[in-house]
Amino acid sequence: MKLPNNYGSITKLSGNRRRPFMVRKSLDGKQLVIGYFESKEKALQALADYNRQPDELPKSSITLTTLYKQWLPHHAPNLSKSGVASYENSYRHIQSIASIPIQNLTYDDFQGVLDAMQLSYASKKKVRSLINQLCKFAIKKDLMQRNFGDLVTIGKNSKVRPHKPFTRQQINKLWQLNTAESDGALILLYTGMRCGELLNLRRRDINLKSKYLTVTKSKTKAGEGRIIPIHKRIQPIIESRCSQYQDRLFPISYTNFAKHFSRITNGKHTTHDCRHTVATMLDSADANPNAVRAILGHKNGDITDKVYTHKGLRDLRRAINLLK
Repeated sequence: MKLPNNYGSITKLSGNRRRPFMVRKSLDGKQLVIGYFESKEKALQALADYNRQPDELPKSSITLTTLYKQWLPHHAPNLSKSGVASYENSYRHIQSIASIPIQNLTYDDFQGVLDAMQLSYASKKKVRSLINQLCKFAIKKDLMQRNFGDLVTIGKNSKVRPHKPFTRQQINKLWQLNTAESDGALILLYTGMRCGELLNLRRRDINLKSKYLTVTKSKTKAGEGRIIPIHKRIQPIIESRCSQYQDRLFPISYTNFAKHFSRITNGKHTTHDCRHTVATMLDSADANPNAVRAILGHKNGDITDKVYTHKGLRDLRRAINLLK
């Protein structure tokens, strides 16, 4: 059946998918994805619903992403800046199901997200909290009948394995890879940034002339706004990323980044091991303790001004260059 002009389109995607029928409509020259559906009949119904109310997505087409964008402005006023950042970080872990219409989501979808997380109990607990909040919001908007956040499990609060630093041989192997995946790992190993801080790094946060970057989003207040000199070994990587991307230097979800990281390190390290490696190496090189705390974004009673002087930047650069 041929659809009328400007009505929209239905495309069956390849592969073994639960919801293979994608519904789209062209608006102002751009393709708007209305949703993904199990059958062509449901896809046609969603497209018909949208054309009847073009200013409002039909309930059957509202995705988890749309719901999150509606929920956050309502919830954010009650949160601290770090609280908002925590939810934003948790949201990155559910992006694998973010494009699925709310009404099509199942318990298995949410539980699958948590099962795939190779992180601590505390991190999983935060993601479960976000799922709980989004489900409550969806129920209020008559998009969902039950709160899956009350049903999903995150296991026991077992002891997470201690962080272990990379060896020189392992770091050298990353340099030999020369891939997009190894780029991220090497930047972490020569800046001490947290993974979330790296994924939030934008082109505007990089000062190529003075060779430093600014961490604008961090899980802690002490970590925000700090300056990290760009080590000479990763400068070509940073410059290449800046030429390729105008916004985020690593436009990838936390989950996918962690998967790539695990693959290139043969599952022997977590992203946080990079931060632990930087701290260990700087300590072994007798770096200035205040400079190390400033680079890592740790609380320090001796450093209160986040806008460092030129002398301060030189001190930080002297410390970061101790990394080999």
